[in-house]
Amino acid sequence: MQRISATGILADIGFGITKLGCGTVCGSPALVADGAHSLADLLVGAVSYGAYAAARAPPDDDHPYGHGKFEAGGSLVVGGALVATGAAAAANTATMATAAPVEVMTLPAMAACAGVAALSIAGKEWLYRATLKAGERGRSDAIVANAHHHRSDAYASVAALGGIVGTYALGVPWLDPLAAAGVAAVVAHQGVVICVEINQ
Repeated sequence: MQRISATGILADIGFGITKLGCGTVCGSPALVADGAHSLADLLVGAVSYGAYAAARAPPDDDHPYGHGKFEAGGSLVVGGALVATGAAAAANTATMATAAPVEVMTLPAMAACAGVAALSIAGKEWLYRATLKAGERGRSDAIVANAHHHRSDAYASVAALGGIVGTYALGVPWLDPLAAAGVAAVVAHQGVVICVEINQ
């Protein structure tokens, strides 16, 4: 459990910084929003593992029935963080789209941004599967929630990739900001789903 959590944290740092940097330099709101999502995963990963570890502490005087509720609390924090990240990404997209006219990307910029997004899709899908397997094996709701967070990040990168390539191929500048809004919606929706499932 520690290994997959650490791997996820390192991946989130690398993907987040790379996507934010490339998206900012190349002027891609979609990749910037996707990068913000990856960096938010750092908090989510830490909370998920912390909840997992706390829930497995033995019963004590204050918690005679164990610490299982830490799992549900951790999952709620994960869900809330996703909703907040989605809202922040949407606000940033609006700021980037209105601060200056959006221009169609050059081919080198499109290739760089598309490559980063594609790499993120592959890496996050692998992390989703590995983390889900670990969470199910360890019977950890918080780790499973974090796995779904990795999957939402992969979906977000798919939206970003579509906006980036579409903007260049079709010459439609607003496709990239539209994809950024899609990234924000995917992230927020996943957070809502996690919160609803915990309360059922």
